[in-house]
Amino acid sequence: SVYSAICLCDKLDIWGDEKLFDPYLVGILIGDGSYGKNKTPRLSNCDDYINNYIDSNYNTKIESSYETKDRKIYRETRILGLTDKLKEVGIYGQTKIDKRLPTNYQNLSKQNASDLLSGLFDTDGYVSSTRPEVSITQSSLELLKQIQFLLRKFGVWGRIQKIKPRIAPNRKDKKEYYTLSIRDHQSIYNFWINIKLRLEYKQN
Repeated sequence: SVYSAICLCDKLDIWGDEKLFDPYLVGILIGDGSYGKNKTPRLSNCDDYINNYIDSNYNTKIESSYETKDRKIYRETRILGLTDKLKEVGIYGQTKIDKRLPTNYQNLSKQNASDLLSGLFDTDGYVSSTRPEVSITQSSLELLKQIQFLLRKFGVWGRIQKIKPRIAPNRKDKKEYYTLSIRDHQSIYNFWINIKLRLEYKQN
């Protein structure tokens, strides 16, 4: 008799040995940063851990700040001396829908890939407190596909959906965007053990 089977790969646990100068910082910049051409890289964020991280490790200058409704301090912070490093990893000059992961993302070490994703999900990620779901939203479909590729190497499978925004008279951004959602229990478990989020409320 002839026996046929379909083999499903749970994860692609094959890694390179390339590294980024600071994968966590690169992740948070792709998420909440601005680094267009001829501009000093800037981070806009209201999480104390992230702002303390850049203050402790880099030469920073606060452009503006204010207190949010939930009593956090939102800051726009310039990070000085970073332009050449962002050029080296291939992301400097990218804006909004043109944002991509570093050019060597497919060949990163496992730890560097984990730290890069940690920065991305600490900024643009969402962790539900009511149901099993972790997601990340971007205006760039290609960037989400790159993130999806890295997640699969950890055994984390997610689905990308196009979202059409609700049209309202006072809404400034009326362009469609994309969300990568992780909902199956095994993928969420694999995410938890491999990608260490650093923001306490997301860890919880």
